[in-house]
Amino acid sequence: MRTQERTTRILFAGLMGSWLTVAVSRAGVMDPIAHWTFDTNANDTTGMHHATLQGDAFISSDGDAPADQALVLDGVDDSAVVGVPPAADFRLTTGTISLWYKGPTEQVGDLYDLIDLHHGTDGPFAHGWAIQGITGPSSHIGLAGFASGDVVQGVAIQNADDLLNNQWQHLVGAFDSAAGEITLWHGHLSSPLVQMGTNPYSDFVYPPTIEGLFIGRSGVLPDRDFLGRIDDVQIYDWALSAEHAEFLHGNPGAVVPEPGTLMLIATAGGLLLIRRRREMPGRGSISA
Repeated sequence: MRTQERTTRILFAGLMGSWLTVAVSRAGVMDPIAHWTFDTNANDTTGMHHATLQGDAFISSDGDAPADQALVLDGVDDSAVVGVPPAADFRLTTGTISLWYKGPTEQVGDLYDLIDLHHGTDGPFAHGWAIQGITGPSSHIGLAGFASGDVVQGVAIQNADDLLNNQWQHLVGAFDSAAGEITLWHGHLSSPLVQMGTNPYSDFVYPPTIEGLFIGRSGVLPDRDFLGRIDDVQIYDWALSAEHAEFLHGNPGAVVPEPGTLMLIATAGGLLLIRRRREMPGRGSISA
């Protein structure tokens, strides 16, 4: 009988080990379609959308950068650019943009774009999206874009004094065609991420051809250059939830984990706890 119990115990341990192995081996990510960490270069970690530095833009270490190194911009024609056709992948109707930025209060101009996909008016209609800001007494920053009929839409943080204070800050903007919502989260590196607002959303519209994706300035409008640093830029083709956004905020440089991965590991951990409790004296333990 004791031999049978020991065999059962060994088999159970083996099963648990196999379960944990499967849980870990199935670990994956809900991959972004592009991710620029700006560590040593402007390459996209997915391998699909490498950027080219323009102007005097360069990459440098920053003692408190969210992901080690960062893109450095002087506010005059500096940017990291993804040309076409790869940038056409970012003509999304549902998606998420996440990035970190740091800059001084005094910018070169009154307007600045942190990231831009052909946002503006060109020809018969307005189009595209951007994360952009305005300095001065009515300073604000947010995700904005155009819907059909030249309708501007988005979410912005209004009249905030610390949007440009030479401290790293995180913005996550998600737009969901099915839900008809656009949402913005914001947080400093040393503080929690906060949902700043949700507004109605209709699909962004795009021109037949685009100039490319510009990180650090507008690609179609003049005098919208950012002075400062940008890091850990991610673009997803699905709308992140609050939990996903908070994960990115707490884990700079990482990408969103696959929900199933966390569930598998949690389940395996729970079964392991049950096993250990069964082995405790007084709980029907199996003694050697």
